[in-house]
Amino acid sequence: MKRSLALSLLVILSGIVLLLFNLAEYSGESLPYQDAPPELLLRQAENLMRIAKSIRISAGILAVGIGALIVQLALYYRQKKQPPRS
Repeated sequence: MKRSLALSLLVILSGIVLLLFNLAEYSGESLPYQDAPPELLLRQAENLMRIAKSIRISAGILAVGIGALIVQLALYYRQKKQPPRS
């Protein structure tokens, strides 16, 4: 039980770190260039789409970790509430 909880917490922590990194990268890439040529704007738009995809992936990782933790805690408390078998 402890090992699976630790794994869930590790997945949650990884999801949070990835999400924060991707959000910081997105905010940095979103800054407009002054008098930018069209090629640079096209590259910036492609980078923003790539980063948005990374944000969705890291949010999914975080959701999976949270879901796994909820299921594990629910099973633990359900097991604890059942009367002992004799």
